[in-house]
Amino acid sequence: MLRALVAHAIRWRWLVVLACGVLVVYGAYRIANAGLDIFPEFSPKAVIVQTEVPGMTAEQVEIRVTLPLERALAGLNDLKHVRSESIEGLSIVTAVFEDGTDLFRNRQIVAERLTSAQKELPARAAPVVVPLASSSATVRTIGLTAPALDPMALRDVVETALVPGLLGIPGVADVNVFGGGLRTLQIQFDPQALRRSNLSIAEIQRGLRGALAARASYVVAERQSARPQTPQRAGRATSAPLGPTTLTAWSATSSPFGRPTTRCIKSCRA
Repeated sequence: MLRALVAHAIRWRWLVVLACGVLVVYGAYRIANAGLDIFPEFSPKAVIVQTEVPGMTAEQVEIRVTLPLERALAGLNDLKHVRSESIEGLSIVTAVFEDGTDLFRNRQIVAERLTSAQKELPARAAPVVVPLASSSATVRTIGLTAPALDPMALRDVVETALVPGLLGIPGVADVNVFGGGLRTLQIQFDPQALRRSNLSIAEIQRGLRGALAARASYVVAERQSARPQTPQRAGRATSAPLGPTTLTAWSATSSPFGRPTTRCIKSCRA
């Protein structure tokens, strides 16, 4: 058997050389196009949708946000199952698709369903598809301390200086910030001032949406390049949609928790 094999190989040596050449070319092609990775992608084809709804309890998030999103995502092509998690102020819905499907196509059809489901959600709820990330998840955790800064100031430094720099690094998909003090602007109304000026809270809210969001449909008196970051700047922003009523004076006070608070103390007719 072995002698016959060797004899035929010698007799048809050019055919053997040609077969070896074909195998070498095919092997080089497969190596050049092989998907090699130090950490193989073993995670399922999943699309994660996060929705922040500040002020809602876990039960309210489940009923008003998570369940409508699950109903909206049900029935998608190649969808295996949907799992969700509802915590205070946050809804997380994960849609898992069949292996071998195109992840970018899956994200597109999920985004289309979210657009149609937006009308069933609370006004302040905005579902967002989480950016793509590797299955290796968190690559590095960095802890920062600054004895000269309070927690709120330290978080401001991280979000304005450190996070943009990290996101500018090629290959970084997302940066999550935990801890520190979250800076917020709280609006407290003076009922007597509102009564004297014949203003309703709904009118104030419409004006504030224009002043704080700086939308194109509103006229903001204060020249600013971004959303007001301090109570004083928010108080100086004047909005046109209030009609004949214009907010003119605000007062910056401190809340019981030490956070900056803005309180309306005066409003007048234009």
